[in-house]
Amino acid sequence: FTGRIKDAQAKARIRLTKELTPENCPLFFEIWEKIKQRTRYRVQFSTAELIRRTVAELRDFNKIPPTTRPLLEARTARLHYTEEGIGGNLTDLSVAQAPAARYLIPDVYAYIQSRVDVTRSTIFEMLEQSARCGELEINPQLFLDRVVAAIKRTLSSLLVEGVKYEQINGQCYEMSLFAYDGEECLANLFKVTNTDKTLVDYVAVESGVERDFARDCEADAQIKFFFKLPRGFKIPTPLGHYTPDWAVIFEHDRRVYFIAETKGTLDRQLLREVERLKIECGERHFALLMTRGEMSTLLHSINRLPADLAQRRPRLLVGQTCMH
Repeated sequence: FTGRIKDAQAKARIRLTKELTPENCPLFFEIWEKIKQRTRYRVQFSTAELIRRTVAELRDFNKIPPTTRPLLEARTARLHYTEEGIGGNLTDLSVAQAPAARYLIPDVYAYIQSRVDVTRSTIFEMLEQSARCGELEINPQLFLDRVVAAIKRTLSSLLVEGVKYEQINGQCYEMSLFAYDGEECLANLFKVTNTDKTLVDYVAVESGVERDFARDCEADAQIKFFFKLPRGFKIPTPLGHYTPDWAVIFEHDRRVYFIAETKGTLDRQLLREVERLKIECGERHFALLMTRGEMSTLLHSINRLPADLAQRRPRLLVGQTCMH
């Protein structure tokens, strides 16, 4: 377990380095005034489009392969313990297909409706048009689980496509979100050395990617200010609340305000589907609050601030945020 054990007793308390007032923290209030507004959303989507897209996915055997009989797999391994941790060597593997049998088919409508909110008539149309109901007799649970997954993916995409945000008059995120209570394990904290560039003496980080990001923000002269958004800064989405990671002020030939997401990859296709869709909702939320040409969101994933960031000019595109 070399390098993987954390000292749970080594803790520190996160403290504000100065009182949060416009005089003490002008850069913080500069960006906070632009992002503090709360929003709500409404969603419109077509049931016919939900059926059409789900049926198209069910008919695509590259996405949803033909249902097969259950497989019985047995593995035997030998475990060994070292300073690096617990390892294992596979010593035997056997796979056999379960014998043909007549399986008890569950209540199809109840099974699907207990996992996703769609009507019985919608389920009927999807299954009828997919022409794959015969696979229920081969492996009912596998087939139904795949149908549920296809409906969830399609429904999530349609909800995000149809989401529209509006500001809630008089409601903003409160400054009390920055009241830090309790102690944190030192292994989960980044020690700030330049307190003029952020709010606190320690920044809570959840991964090595976030630690690198905080270190790069502190070291880069063009990053004028940054801070980790508190856990209570939750943006409502149809898929659950979304909490972005960072707020950053970047300055080269002009000042740009970023909301940054640190996921370790720039490729959105490598993100989990729900995570990617929540980020898209976050973009629409911030697009409502920002002024074109004044503020831009960086809702792409980054492990490090690009060395040539100064040569790039961020700009907001409707429905999508990217860097050029």
